[in-house]
Amino acid sequence: MMNVERTNDEQRGVVYTDTLTKRYRGNPFIEALPPLPQRKIDFSVLISDSPPAPTNKDRKSGEIVRLIELATLNDVVYPFAGYADAALAASTMLREAYRARNPINPLDVKRRHAQAVSTSESGIYVPSEWESSGQSHLIVANSGIGKSTFVDRFLRGYPRVIQHTSYQGKPLQHAQLVYLKLRVPNDGSLKGLCYQFFHEIDRHLGTKYLKQARAAGTISTMTLLMQQVVTATSLGLVVIDEFQNLRSAAGRQAEHVKNLIGELIEWTGVSVLIISTPAIDQVIEGNLGNARKMTTTGQSFIGSMQRGSATWAQFCETLWDYTYVQKKGILSEAVLNAWYDASAGNTAFAKLAFILAQRKEIGGRECVDVSSFEFVANNDLLFLRPAIRALLSNKASALVDFNDLFISRKYKELRAMVGMVDEAVKTFKNTSEFEEMREQKKEKKAKPMKNKKTAPEEDCELPEEDPLLIEK
Repeated sequence: MMNVERTNDEQRGVVYTDTLTKRYRGNPFIEALPPLPQRKIDFSVLISDSPPAPTNKDRKSGEIVRLIELATLNDVVYPFAGYADAALAASTMLREAYRARNPINPLDVKRRHAQAVSTSESGIYVPSEWESSGQSHLIVANSGIGKSTFVDRFLRGYPRVIQHTSYQGKPLQHAQLVYLKLRVPNDGSLKGLCYQFFHEIDRHLGTKYLKQARAAGTISTMTLLMQQVVTATSLGLVVIDEFQNLRSAAGRQAEHVKNLIGELIEWTGVSVLIISTPAIDQVIEGNLGNARKMTTTGQSFIGSMQRGSATWAQFCETLWDYTYVQKKGILSEAVLNAWYDASAGNTAFAKLAFILAQRKEIGGRECVDVSSFEFVANNDLLFLRPAIRALLSNKASALVDFNDLFISRKYKELRAMVGMVDEAVKTFKNTSEFEEMREQKKEKKAKPMKNKKTAPEEDCELPEEDPLLIEK
């Protein structure tokens, strides 16, 4: 644990924690946030979720009970390295947003008072000696990889609102709104996004800003009010999900939204976390300036897992613990490949394939093997087959109809222009466990093959001493 000094606000119990950094010391907005982990690797723990896995006893439960318990797989959150990096970036951004907005700093007090009385004619006031410390980060991930799940998991570690009453023995009457999560409307409407902003503020603080926004009349007046509200509520982080929806915006609406984000960061000091599918290339292409504004702290990209990669093997091993059929077989390379063929390495598809495979086998063969995934792929997941086949082919011509899954050449070029370099895929090296499986398979090849039609209950490859083998 971190060795930190904590002080309690006498009236409301707000805990202020020494950050152990000169950069943040003496800033109540930052010291009131939960302490950061000491190590980078700890961010993986923060964003992961591993509900209790079934035991041998659980696998002997009734069929309906196990079918219901299958939903536990949806609660499993695997700590992808890209999301751990994004969590570190978001944690830093949130604190940096408050570095220049210390409520006990005279310069920032002056800025707050001036912005509170700004009008549409005078515009937002920013003292020449004040410089924003707000930042931005872009997360791009294929549909079904778990972008929204990651964000919800990350934000869960922070209080939404902190009520300050005193700091270091001096009065500090202030409500601090730590974060706000928005979603770009399907039509990419700027007005819709603004209304959503005020609605969420009112919902969490009990204010009536939405009524003021509706009465504003013009977008320019509404955006000025938005900037004043960010300052008044000391909003630290704005999360904007489904950013690719701006591709549907009419006229120059998309440009207005991107400009608004830049203005919020520059004039109010808030940090912005943008989340999108690869279809964002249609939103930011042609404007490198906006692309850079959205990636001041870099970009996190999470694509589908690669066949044979360490990530794919580890992800499947994690899910395999949530086996509810009575006979938990061996996660062999053949099963890994069949599973990949059914999902193309997409997180959501992989979870769904495993759930459906178990649903099919519970009350039947009571084991999951290659044939289970093949059946699911050709029957239950038939409606997803076009997208899965396109992903498996990895051909632009096949993926062009699935732009939320498609990493286009233009998008790759944009990444290169803003200094992003894709890492090479790290091929999974078989562990001793997989080497042992390979040796077992070699031995089996020397034995006569059994007819699967006459002995389907022996299809699954099971450990030598499986305590769950069912007596017929």
